[in-house]
Amino acid sequence: MYTILLFLRFQYRQPDSYNNRLPAVRLSSELYNKQSIKKTDIFSHCHYEALTLQANFFGMKKAVIFDMDGVLVDNRDIHIEAFEVLCNKHGLNFDREKILRSFGQLNEQIFEALLGKGALSPEKIEEYGIEKEEICREIFAKKIKPTNGLTELLKGLKRRGVKIAVGSSGPLKNVQFVLDRCGIAEYFDAIANGDMVSKGKPDPEVFLLAAKLLGEEPEDCLVFEDAFVGIEAARRAGMNVVALATTFPKEILSGYDMVISDFTEIDESIVDKF
Repeated sequence: MYTILLFLRFQYRQPDSYNNRLPAVRLSSELYNKQSIKKTDIFSHCHYEALTLQANFFGMKKAVIFDMDGVLVDNRDIHIEAFEVLCNKHGLNFDREKILRSFGQLNEQIFEALLGKGALSPEKIEEYGIEKEEICREIFAKKIKPTNGLTELLKGLKRRGVKIAVGSSGPLKNVQFVLDRCGIAEYFDAIANGDMVSKGKPDPEVFLLAAKLLGEEPEDCLVFEDAFVGIEAARRAGMNVVALATTFPKEILSGYDMVISDFTEIDESIVDKF
């Protein structure tokens, strides 16, 4: 006796005395005992074909949400350099370690960590934030590329019918810049970004928004994150998390379900593992 994974589509064929046939029905079973079903019970009344395993029947994740900075692209040092250029230009105190510890948060959160609460007016924070992102895009345009293995993973997820979103603290201009320059925009079904939320990570707002935009429940989503605040945000959203050791080394990351160096270590079957 043995079991196999099975997903069938069949159409019940009624006796000739009926003028109509029942609508096509989909039958699925995670554990199907091939020896327990007789042909005369079902197969003489059905025609079937093997289909792609569907998430709602087999428990795989229905959606994947990617953080952007440090995940879609390995750009930690680009952002730090942009902050350094900005701070030097405007005579602001620059502290690499403070910026690194707040990596993954909204610009206003990073400026607060860097300069102290209330050091800048909301207007100045917005002005400097816009300028910093312009500097970042200018620097990054010369060397931008997707994280190793990302494009292949995106293609595989699409073949599986998995929905894909960005869940980033970055502004929409940055997200569009990265997706377009990396040639991966076509794989994404939704974008949740820093312009759309009032609370930055570790608050789960951006990930919950991404799930909502995809039309999926949080527990059906898998998140890829690189930063401590992002991992915590995904956890607080009720989502599983795969951490990327791009911004921080594996040895100090925590709170994840799995940790990888880059996307070459996994494939689309990752959605079946949680």
